[in-house]
Amino acid sequence: MKIAARSAPGFCRAPDTSLIGALLFGPDDGLIAERRRDLVAALLGGDDTDMRLTRLAAADARKDAALVADELRAQGFFPGRRVVVIEDGTDGLGKPLAAALDGVTDADAFLVVAAGTLTARSALRKLFETDGRLAAVQMFADAPDPRDVEERLRLAGVAAPVSRDAVEVLVGLGADMDHGSFAQLLTKIAVYVTGQTEQVSAEQVLAMAPQGLDTEVDRLVQAVADGRPGEIGGLMRRLGASGAAPTTLLIAMARHFRQLMLAASAPGGAEAGIALIKPPLWGPRRSAFSGQLRKWRQDRLEQANRLLFETDGKVRSAAPVPGEALVERCFLRLAMMAGR
Repeated sequence: MKIAARSAPGFCRAPDTSLIGALLFGPDDGLIAERRRDLVAALLGGDDTDMRLTRLAAADARKDAALVADELRAQGFFPGRRVVVIEDGTDGLGKPLAAALDGVTDADAFLVVAAGTLTARSALRKLFETDGRLAAVQMFADAPDPRDVEERLRLAGVAAPVSRDAVEVLVGLGADMDHGSFAQLLTKIAVYVTGQTEQVSAEQVLAMAPQGLDTEVDRLVQAVADGRPGEIGGLMRRLGASGAAPTTLLIAMARHFRQLMLAASAPGGAEAGIALIKPPLWGPRRSAFSGQLRKWRQDRLEQANRLLFETDGKVRSAAPVPGEALVERCFLRLAMMAGR
């Protein structure tokens, strides 16, 4: 049977024990791993180091259906239901698992299969979707909302109160990070604020957020929007050496200038416009954005967005063009427009 994606967290934390197995699949490996841990812990009544847990390699299961059947029917030395886990499952498991599960009941071990993306025609997926004794759980890593973030902070062990601004910052970060990376960030926050009694602030969260190529891109965007043309050449060279494509830089710049245009054209003024930006801007980023709005008239922002659109078209055209040079020239022109 199918389990809807929205019901996946609840199913994995409190599974139907009348079933004999579940397939967890989807594009986010980190999310699948977390849900698999939740499911196994719920089935065993503890963690995944329980002696009633057996792990099988997917390659061995594909080659030998009898091996899986034997493990599912084996009687353990410890009281309670056993669990058999197969990770890195692929469509090739469909037929051998169908044979291995023949005759298995809820008195036998519970089979947990973790897989990546599976098409609707997948034999493995069809097996778990069509057999009433089995569950197929497809998962998507949707961007977290504030309630999700608060719950995940609690599960990560964050005992200190968390400010609304910090939660909103985490909502924005969660939208741009994969599930595993976001979980690591929450764990890092939990360790960092151990023993803290005052509220966790947005500034603390931003200080712990991952740094890297995105940070360099953001520095370039800020230099252009602030009107600092002297910094653009050096930033472009560093980003080029890091492998950043010209189109990637254009997309980031265009997104920022669209946000400036949205805020500048808001009926309630600049502050009302800033409130429309998603994810929300807090702390130093909000102050920087407000300062940029004071440097850009609406007509100049229209020219800037038009220039970015035209440059993007040239860079993406089939004709051979010096993409890096075109983008750098575009950014220099934009920086010279700021405050004029």
